[in-house]
Amino acid sequence: MKTIKTFRAALVACALVSLTPLAAQAATILQTATAIPGDIGDYIATAFNQRVIGADFTLTHDSHITSVGFGSGRFGGGTIFGAIVPVDPTTGFPIASFDNLASTALGFTLINELPTAGDVSGLLSLDLVAGTYGVVFGSGQFGATGVGAFTFSTAIGNPAMFESFFGSAFANRSDDVRLFVTGEVPEPASVALMLAGLAGMGWLVTRRRRTDGLP
Repeated sequence: MKTIKTFRAALVACALVSLTPLAAQAATILQTATAIPGDIGDYIATAFNQRVIGADFTLTHDSHITSVGFGSGRFGGGTIFGAIVPVDPTTGFPIASFDNLASTALGFTLINELPTAGDVSGLLSLDLVAGTYGVVFGSGQFGATGVGAFTFSTAIGNPAMFESFFGSAFANRSDDVRLFVTGEVPEPASVALMLAGLAGMGWLVTRRRRTDGLP
């Protein structure tokens, strides 16, 4: 009887460890390029040209998005939308058409462009499960009517970027425009603790089956 009680107590302890909410830490989830202060902004998006620019990002764990933004040049003004959208896993492009992103958007924010160059962003509180998503920016949708002047810079890694221009279908883009997504991701120690709890549960169950003579 004592052995059974000890086993149950150990199993409950491992289960509690594995189910403990993961502690989160602030992180830059996506950053396609470095910042260049003073850039005038050469990539212009308006409601008229229907220009949309975006990039894919992948979450390895369930995470919380806090904001999205881009490097803005001095020619911008008004409001620009920033949205998180699902992407087609075969193409990496948004599953919705360029002019109907709102139909599938998981969340969006409006960003106020500034008359001076620098990073601009908008708050976007959104919980996402692990997977691949797209962040998109533009005008003429979600109530945004401004002019976006996006800065070019030096790419960080190999960002998977895409764009649509004057009603065209989404296509890959190689220019180094600065886009970014910030959020909260699980701390590595919390992930390790959860995995240890799951491993402990598995070991205890296997050990109990062997003790009972089960296959």
